[in-house]
Amino acid sequence: GKMSFGSRFHTTDQRRKLNVLSAPTPDAHELMLCESPEPYRNVLQQLFPFDRFNRMQTQMVPKVLGSDSSIVLSAPTGSGKTAIFELCIVRLFIERHSDIKVKAVYLAPSKFLVHQKLQDWEQKFESLAGLKSAALTGD
Repeated sequence: GKMSFGSRFHTTDQRRKLNVLSAPTPDAHELMLCESPEPYRNVLQQLFPFDRFNRMQTQMVPKVLGSDSSIVLSAPTGSGKTAIFELCIVRLFIERHSDIKVKAVYLAPSKFLVHQKLQDWEQKFESLAGLKSAALTGD
């Protein structure tokens, strides 16, 4: 038989509904760091050089802080994905039990990026919570 490909959404209203659900509205609220929930607020204000999350990050904050589910985040370069990863690290270390050792792993496509993040995180996390950072490359 012949295979045909058609739209999953047959009406304009259904297509509009999908667009509304998948894209932030132009007037979407951007979460200020000072509006972050405790016990994260003070840590985030020290960690980040900005005073508010962008729209994508604002949508991710409740998912990161309010769920134990795994997260796969795909967004354009420069959209703030690394800040969300740093938020995950903060949550992991704030909510850990004292008798459990935890680690976070960051994979990068280049040795340069690995060392750039290592320097950044040594400054951010060690002074903030005494967390250690290390780099492992394929070289």
